[in-house]
Amino acid sequence: MAFDTIVYKDCILSEDGKRLLKVLSAVKNFRIPKTVEEIATNAFAKSQVQQVEIPNSVVTIFMRAFAWCKHLEIVKINTRESKLKVIGRLCFQRCTNLRSIDLPQSVERIGKRHAFLIILPFYVL
Repeated sequence: MAFDTIVYKDCILSEDGKRLLKVLSAVKNFRIPKTVEEIATNAFAKSQVQQVEIPNSVVTIFMRAFAWCKHLEIVKINTRESKLKVIGRLCFQRCTNLRSIDLPQSVERIGKRHAFLIILPFYVL
């Protein structure tokens, strides 16, 4: 499926702004725009990102979205108001420095094959 895209503050979004397709590799701290509902496969993969803030609007994080982000330490999600329902498989694969992520109770499905491979422990509030 092809998307028309727009570039917005160090990232590429679908034309309607609802899907985050890619983040520039050199970005260290990133706040996902509030229009985003989906984080695409490999959107952050192998980037230099250290901290990410995911807005309440995000419903789905697709497989390998953050895979191999060896500098990623913190993922912030508002656990009380989040609409996040799906975390794809291998989403945080090999994020060896990830030290903090709180999953909201709204999460209904975490993909097979250990979305959080090599980042234990993680906490669900």
